[in-house]
Amino acid sequence: MLTDNFFFRRNLPHWQPLGVPFFLTYRLAGTLPGNVINELEKKRQQLQALPRNPEYSEKQWRIRIEKQLFALWDGQLDKDTNIQWLADPRIATIVRDNLYHHAGTKYCLWAYVIMPNHVHVLLKPDEVWEKRFEVDGSGRAQYEKGPLAAILHSLRSYTAHEANKILGRTGKFWQREAYDHWVRDNAEFERIIYYIENNPVKAGLVSPSEDWRFSSAYD
Repeated sequence: MLTDNFFFRRNLPHWQPLGVPFFLTYRLAGTLPGNVINELEKKRQQLQALPRNPEYSEKQWRIRIEKQLFALWDGQLDKDTNIQWLADPRIATIVRDNLYHHAGTKYCLWAYVIMPNHVHVLLKPDEVWEKRFEVDGSGRAQYEKGPLAAILHSLRSYTAHEANKILGRTGKFWQREAYDHWVRDNAEFERIIYYIENNPVKAGLVSPSEDWRFSSAYD
């Protein structure tokens, strides 16, 4: 059975650059039906089969394809209305409050949006807190022991428990896989903030972005 591991990683990448911002996305368990995942997998294969534009290095070309895949995936999430637990203001409030609870200690929070079935976040791990984790000779922290994995755990474990209590359910609340992308430069940083805060507008939920209650644009 195909999964969406091609851009949502069950195991985070083996290393993270220290001291850089990250764009993170995590979604509700059970979102995106199998046929959609299969179509995205076909699209991934098509994109990866394209000849590389010589204007881009191998790394740049790979990142470019990843961004196209992410845009396709996120568009499908915006259309998926089967599971929308985060549309409940009580649950969205828990997720938002938890984001702010860890801001200033574990990370600097730059932007976020809580959509009906997924969350986008732009943050930078706190440098002091980040130094608690082991690094190898290149100065790169192992993700399994590193700050980003710990941050994701903090963002999802408590919120899953509290949300399930409200819903009167048990079982998995968040999909285990999570997307991560470290920000390369200031221009990309600004584009990601716009992307995050404009997501409710793109999904046809509000206009302008400041009207979406659970977002940094509203705050």
